Amino acid sequence: RRFRQHLRERLEPDLREAAKALDAVRTEAKHTRLLQKNIELLQKQKMKSMTSMVDLGCKVFVEAHVPDTKYVHVSVGLGFHPALTLPEALRYIARRLPELDAKEKVLSEKCASIQQQIQVFQTGIEGVLNPAAFLQQNAAPPQ
Repeated sequence: RRFRQHLRERLEPDLREAAKALDAVRTEAKHTRLLQKNIELLQKQKMKSMTSMVDLGCKVFVEAHVPDTKYVHVSVGLGFHPALTLPEALRYIARRLPELDAKEKVLSEKCASIQQQIQVFQTGIEGVLNPAAFLQQNAAPPQ
């Protein structure tokens, strides 16, 4: 009974929380790589101004005209969006992506560890509830 309670109240919520954090890190990394690609494209094509479609949310798009592409506002956390030159933004991205990749690796390992713990607990619960079937199922094959 305590095993099931631990499973429901501790491990499953921990897994949901870790998976949610992992998803957020992957989304941020995806957006950061897209920003890097777009900045590189702006530099390569030497665009001084541009027009773009901007998603306001809920799949509502508006046309936006950017008269000067010298600066880009980059989210650096805590709600701050400084205006950086394109080279400054690329340098920031070059530092940020390895951090995001490392965070993704740690969270992936945490999710895998919690999943493994859940599997162990489920196997243990199964063994306690039906020991004969558990022993028969997990018995070593005769040699």
